[in-house]
Amino acid sequence: MMEKEKIVARAFGKVLRAQRVSADLTQGALGIRARLGRRYISNLEMGRHVPSMVTVVTLAMALEMRVEALMVLVEDELKNNS
Repeated sequence: MMEKEKIVARAFGKVLRAQRVSADLTQGALGIRARLGRRYISNLEMGRHVPSMVTVVTLAMALEMRVEALMVLVEDELKNNS
C-alpha cells in the first residue's frame, strides 16, 4: 500500500469505527448488515485495507447514513491530521 493509501485507509477506519460505535453496533452486527465479514470490518477499522466504492456505499447504507456524510467525515479526519 502506498503512503497516501495508508493515510486515507487509517482516516476511513477511524471514522468507520466512530460511526459504528455511535450506532451501537458491534463489528459483527455491522458485518451482518453490510454482508461483510467481521474480520474485514476489523481490518478496515485498523486501516489495513482500502475499501472499494461498493464497500463504502454498502457500509454507509448499513450505518443508515448518506455516502456523502461518511466521506465528509473522512475528509475532515484527513484535514485534522495533516
